[in-house]
Amino acid sequence: MTELIGRDVTKTFGGLTAVDHVDIEVGDGDIVGLIGSNGAGKSTLFNCITGALQVDEGTIEFNGTDITGTKENVIAQRGIVRVFQEVRVYEGMTARENLLASVDHGSESTFDLFRPYPDAVTKRADELLDRVGIPSEGDTLAADLNYGHRKLLELAMALMTDAELLLLDEPAAGLNPTTRTELRTLLGEINEEKTLLVVEHNMDFVMNICDRIYVLNNGELLAEGQPEAIQNDERVQQAYLGGGDE
Repeated sequence: MTELIGRDVTKTFGGLTAVDHVDIEVGDGDIVGLIGSNGAGKSTLFNCITGALQVDEGTIEFNGTDITGTKENVIAQRGIVRVFQEVRVYEGMTARENLLASVDHGSESTFDLFRPYPDAVTKRADELLDRVGIPSEGDTLAADLNYGHRKLLELAMALMTDAELLLLDEPAAGLNPTTRTELRTLLGEINEEKTLLVVEHNMDFVMNICDRIYVLNNGELLAEGQPEAIQNDERVQQAYLGGGDE
């Protein structure tokens, strides 16, 4: 049962309050959107959730456990994994090797790391390449993949970890309309097994995929609700939907 709860989450940088007493909840099986204009605090909130930044005030709980102040790698092991806007893959490895490198080795010894991966692990990697739509790219160096396929590869890497909650940072950014439509379908399928928290600027994309949406403005929570309510909220229209992108 996946559940993320943030209460009064606050993060400051000097005299700037990037996230200002924000409450957020992501329930089991949800696809929740997080939108806002430039400097709204979306990335900072993501960083607080994943442990990349430590909150100054407030608490963050995951599956009933307080993870406030927990290190980033520990939070990842507990089931929260982030997929970045800037593609982060191992360019000198093949697509398949990228997935194998994402496997959680747990308490294995250093010696164990040099053993061949079990057939079941390699099979899972190939299945995930097929699932994200790049099955023929398994032996291709990540550096030789086009941008869209590198983004899909990073998503497959996150799935390889068996995370319960995926934090997707602008998954549709830079994708052509066809790939964007395919991604929307893919995320709907992934949501049958995973809970998703999505930062996205493409309003058509986010409005059509999310169950609920949070809107940040200057670090504060401006609105929260279902997509139709957010689209019709005058405060949101003034602060974001009619403004620029981040």
